[in-house]
Amino acid sequence: MAGVGVYGSPFLASHHFANLIRGHSMSYMAQRPDINAVHTLILLSLYDWGKSNGCQAWAYTEMATRMAQGIYSRMKANTKDVSGVNSSTQQEMITRSVWTCFALDCMLRCGRYGPQSAQVEVLDIPLPMSEDDFNIGIESTLRPTFLARYEMETPSLLTDNDGQRHGSQ
Repeated sequence: MAGVGVYGSPFLASHHFANLIRGHSMSYMAQRPDINAVHTLILLSLYDWGKSNGCQAWAYTEMATRMAQGIYSRMKANTKDVSGVNSSTQQEMITRSVWTCFALDCMLRCGRYGPQSAQVEVLDIPLPMSEDDFNIGIESTLRPTFLARYEMETPSLLTDNDGQRHGSQ
């Protein structure tokens, strides 16, 4: 922790580097939105949430969510184009990032009233694959998706890409 000695405390060091990232990353993100920009926004949101800056954390989460959804939409459009095919690892990273944004949005609203920003957008996004499948590189064509709307007649929580429901019925 040589860097902490320069700044006097871990708090001051983290504050310095968070501000440095904020300053350098905002212009980059606006010009070139990519998965690294989403991850940066997620980390800044978590940092601000931990420092009780809820409004800033919410703003970074919103930006990360919109950017991740745009990247996901672009990825889905490119799967039909052979020249723009992403690796399964890249696709899974994008899927996990979208779900991270969704979970972070839910955490930030916990205990307070606020509209959920990612409510509708996650309906057609498959759930992340298991850690073992991700590490080994197994691809599944039928991955379940989360149903954000609960129907009274069907209490099932999962459906696969073909609309087949799984769970208690």
